[in-house]
Amino acid sequence: MNEILQDLDTRIKVYILLKNLFLKPPSEEILDYLKGLNNVEISTTTDLVKGLELMKKGAGYEQEKLALEHTRLFIGPYRLPAPPYESVYRTAERLVMQQPTIEVRKAYRQAGLEVRGIYTNPDDHICAELEFMEYLCGKTASSLKNHDIHEAIRYLEFQKKFLEEHLNKWVPVFTEDILKNTGQDFYKGAALLLRNFISAETGQIKEIILGLRDK
Repeated sequence: MNEILQDLDTRIKVYILLKNLFLKPPSEEILDYLKGLNNVEISTTTDLVKGLELMKKGAGYEQEKLALEHTRLFIGPYRLPAPPYESVYRTAERLVMQQPTIEVRKAYRQAGLEVRGIYTNPDDHICAELEFMEYLCGKTASSLKNHDIHEAIRYLEFQKKFLEEHLNKWVPVFTEDILKNTGQDFYKGAALLLRNFISAETGQIKEIILGLRDK
């Protein structure tokens, strides 16, 4: 059980990091942390390591330039090279606030969450969806600490379903748009980190569910 809780804690931290990377330009705290990384020693995929290494390299750029690139990629005012909204990638019209937005909002409410802090954006903004996964990980951990395995599995099933029906359907294309449209190592690394973390999540969650059901 402790191993699962440690895994959940790590996943929560990664979701918080990813959410902050795409919500706003990197803070001095994040840049200093990345600059301080020595050899990246994590047992994970090569692309995840490459993503962290690129972010470390990119953390040496001027903070103002990173802020300008964040605005150009994700905010505008001109045509966005990498729109951070699920609806854009999952509708023929490539518009925001379409059916996927409604489906995402329904998923939040079914799990008992109303997304607040970033409501200046539609509910299917990448940061809102990452915040939702962070929330579900937290609820799973709380259930396990209360020895309620049935409830923990319920929140894990929410995670699995949301990944399959939403994040896995558009994050690969979104991150590919970032990789094709930026020359900044920092955002290339952020794209690789997001793409490969989300790609690995479904398998990880399935393993946790199986492990809990065996208890």
